[in-house]
Amino acid sequence: MPARTVVFTNVKKYDGKETRYLRPGEYIQMSGRAGRRGKDDQGTVILMVDQKIEPTVLKNMIFGKADPLTSSFYLGYNMLLNLMKLEAADPEGLISKSFRQFQTNNKLPELQKKLKELEEKEKTYIFTQEDIVKPLYHLKLAIDQHNENIHEAIYKEAVLLPFLVDGRLVHIVDKNTLFDFGWVPVLADRKRKVGTVSVIVSLKKGALQPTPGELGKGGNAGITSFNIECISEVSTLRLGLPDNVRDNLDTFLFKINNAIKKKYPDFNLPVLDPINDMKITDQNVIESIKKIKELKERWKQVQWDDITRKEFDMFVERENIREEISVLRSTVVQSKDVILKDELRGMRRVLKRLGYVSEDDIIQTKGRVAAELSAGNELLLTELLFSGVFSTLNAKQATALLGCFVLDEKPKEQVQPPKDLEESFALIITNATRIANIMADCRLNINVNKYIEQFRPTMLPIVESWCDGMTFAQLIQGSELFEGSIIRGMRRLEELLVQMTDASKFMGNPDLAKKFEEGVTLIKRDIIFAASLYI
Repeated sequence: MPARTVVFTNVKKYDGKETRYLRPGEYIQMSGRAGRRGKDDQGTVILMVDQKIEPTVLKNMIFGKADPLTSSFYLGYNMLLNLMKLEAADPEGLISKSFRQFQTNNKLPELQKKLKELEEKEKTYIFTQEDIVKPLYHLKLAIDQHNENIHEAIYKEAVLLPFLVDGRLVHIVDKNTLFDFGWVPVLADRKRKVGTVSVIVSLKKGALQPTPGELGKGGNAGITSFNIECISEVSTLRLGLPDNVRDNLDTFLFKINNAIKKKYPDFNLPVLDPINDMKITDQNVIESIKKIKELKERWKQVQWDDITRKEFDMFVERENIREEISVLRSTVVQSKDVILKDELRGMRRVLKRLGYVSEDDIIQTKGRVAAELSAGNELLLTELLFSGVFSTLNAKQATALLGCFVLDEKPKEQVQPPKDLEESFALIITNATRIANIMADCRLNINVNKYIEQFRPTMLPIVESWCDGMTFAQLIQGSELFEGSIIRGMRRLEELLVQMTDASKFMGNPDLAKKFEEGVTLIKRDIIFAASLYI
């Protein structure tokens, strides 16, 4: 809401992946609230800077241009079902008139131009030894593929966690930016976020995101968290960390880098063996390791000369261009067609499999119920309603169980559901798994595990405590969630309860509707639902 003064308590924010400086668009959006129309002659913005920051970074944050507007339009099941309720409605027509479709059409000439340039460039590659370098290219691809299979199998938190101890050297490559941070020591952190590792690394001063920087040449040592997926190698080497390492990060990292350069000039450090050191028993991994050894022996037998090396590098470049051409051609074809067309077909198949619509695309009772729900996952909520999960619960338990659908944040620590809701929460996971598998069978682009993981029990004990009359001050003391996250979740929960009430009435179940109405009464009180914090 507008206010006379806006205070930034920090110039950085955590965006779910990393802690970074505010972007110009984010600063503009929040600082623009300073000054109430008709009440204040001017608004005041206070920026609290409690750490060193490069002038260029601060200038870009305050005076930089906002991020370009990009449509995030997508077709949800609730929207699709509501369109199918109307005889004259046309989902494809709606998509074709969307801003996202307009932006896609506008990009088409640029894509076609780039495609033509790449096709012309591809024709410039001429080889005299293609029959020699082509098999070598496929040999390298096979080695890379087996290495990737091994990496996917063993570079997981459950496997790596015992080895990620203080001083362990790991090779970090950011999967998003492809920045190579080299070999860095692990600094074990009990408060680390699940799925991450904290390391001591040299970072470029003033960068908006973690960027490698050389110590003494625009780089400072710092402690940064990376996703486990960013670990490309784990060394057998483990260093002893001094007690005051946090106070002398630059000196400590400088000594480590010099020691590594001296002993391993090519930075080829010994790494943990998946079988002997990590005790991996997965037969696919063992088979890939054997295959890599065979392929590398063949690679060593290759007779390289200057021409072969040059043409091999050229061949790799040409194949990369061909791959880019293939992707661009596919993108051009999709841009000429209606966006999300394949996704729409898959969604319709899902609705038919679940019994929400008939084979003739006529909406059924389950579909009409799902069309009433938009504050949570409409498919899963409908399945829970029709399977009677809420019928065995009282108002407080039913309200708490719906807390799984209103929080997007991933907790730092695993939270277990309350004892009285363990069985009901297990039914949520069972139904979510079934729905996700049906989506995958219908050729929708979905990660089954990530779909299931979005339903977490984090809010369950919080909602139960709030329903029991606990004060907000007591509530936040016993939770790791921020106050704003709890308030936002509770307000979404009230909206969801109202929708569940309407859906229950539509099903002809007044007792269940009364239960959800009682849930609204239980949670709607005190500061969480205050109209303004200034009252």
